[in-house]
Amino acid sequence: GKTYSLGLVLEQLLLGTSLRMVILDPNSDYIRLSEVRDTADPAVAADYATAARGVSVWQNDAGAEHPLHLQFMDLDPAARAAVLGLDPIRDREEYAALSGILAGSEEGRAVISGPEALLSSDNPDPRRLGLRAANLGLFDWSIWSRGRGRSLVKELEEPTSRCLVIDLGSLNSINEQRLISETVLSTLWR
Repeated sequence: GKTYSLGLVLEQLLLGTSLRMVILDPNSDYIRLSEVRDTADPAVAADYATAARGVSVWQNDAGAEHPLHLQFMDLDPAARAAVLGLDPIRDREEYAALSGILAGSEEGRAVISGPEALLSSDNPDPRRLGLRAANLGLFDWSIWSRGRGRSLVKELEEPTSRCLVIDLGSLNSINEQRLISETVLSTLWR
């Protein structure tokens, strides 16, 4: 009953308030929040349909209207290092190299669109980081935008919808779910 009850609360928030909502949905329970049930009272259904126009569902699905994607540069510096398994003390040299690369990228010298860009560098420091990313399997993660579509972070920073349902259940791995969740929370906190 918890999922059903929360669904009712979310519907009432959509109908009765103008609050902006961000829903981290680990089990894909609320991906149909924008849909009106066939059995709904016609008057309520019309009001709900109007309110539900502001719902956007972000999914890891090839046909999704809002693909659940991030760019490597969207991540906070600590999250970038954590994704690569870097400790600032234990991995001093690689951590410093990543910090230097990212500082240069943020100044416009080089754009790091994803972990793959590190591997293709002629410089040995980024290349080592790229090898680390490859060894960790980061290239296989489906969340990297690779230049496709709007990043989830851009939507969080410049909203075009009132309610974002972030379908964590559509992701391939727990690590991708964790990174999306951390990025959403840190973006909202910032």
